[in-house]
Amino acid sequence: MKILVSGANSFVGSHVAESLASHGHEVVGTFRRHNERVRHLTENSLVEMKSLDLSCADDFKQLDLNFEAVVHNAGSFPWVDVDINNVVQCNVLGTLNLVNWLHQQDSLTRIVAYSTLSVYGNIVDPILTENTPTNSHEIYGSSKLASEHLISQLEGYENQLIIRFPIVLGNHAHRAFIPRMVESFQSNSMVKITNPNKLYNSMTTLKAVADFTNHFLISGLKGKHIVNIGAEEPMTVSQIAEFLKTCLKSNSVISVNQTESNCYLIDNTAAVNLGYQAPTVQETLNYYSKESGWV
Repeated sequence: MKILVSGANSFVGSHVAESLASHGHEVVGTFRRHNERVRHLTENSLVEMKSLDLSCADDFKQLDLNFEAVVHNAGSFPWVDVDINNVVQCNVLGTLNLVNWLHQQDSLTRIVAYSTLSVYGNIVDPILTENTPTNSHEIYGSSKLASEHLISQLEGYENQLIIRFPIVLGNHAHRAFIPRMVESFQSNSMVKITNPNKLYNSMTTLKAVADFTNHFLISGLKGKHIVNIGAEEPMTVSQIAEFLKTCLKSNSVISVNQTESNCYLIDNTAAVNLGYQAPTVQETLNYYSKESGWV
């Protein structure tokens, strides 16, 4: 199967592109910024990489028109070094340009798009399901929700899977709650946690994401689907912190923030019914530790 993976220079996109290639697919990846992941995929002849800015419609002219599937991963988050205009251009305009390009595809049969749990905004329900109202008031969640709508309203392409991500863990995971905790443990700095006794499962692995993506692409599943993914068998926040501290042989002190925040559990039922093999929280942490070389 010939597959286009947008944002193949990113943490998730590069791993998915490489995994799909290892399953025998012909993979073309796009990137805006050249980095070590692009070099790795190119030098090892794993993926054909193309410099392409999705927010520039003319850039799509360099792509063939014979793709059988698209994995839309490209996106932007408003980090301190990324402004809001960039987020909107990438997440909304980029997806719109992709959708317009998809209308020219005659051989396309499957679309997988990556989104985020941020589309739900401030989650107050104890259990998060696909029926939980989307209510994001910040730019990232709102722009990704707009991207979802553009994909789901695409006519003529009825086999779609939109996956809403929690924290995705693997080697070089960064910026999210657990990787930030790891950075503090590695520097023996104080680690502050909230909700120490609350159960937590808002995580998955790079492998689980890649395997689920490949399964949908080759399975023959029909219809348009939007699913949340996470881990099974939740652990408490305190247990997660203690496990990471032990793995990293850290001397950090774990401090408990007495101000509690909303805490929820992800229901994986819809994704599992489509073939998602949800790792347990412990399996996810073990994978993260092994891939990062701590054990």
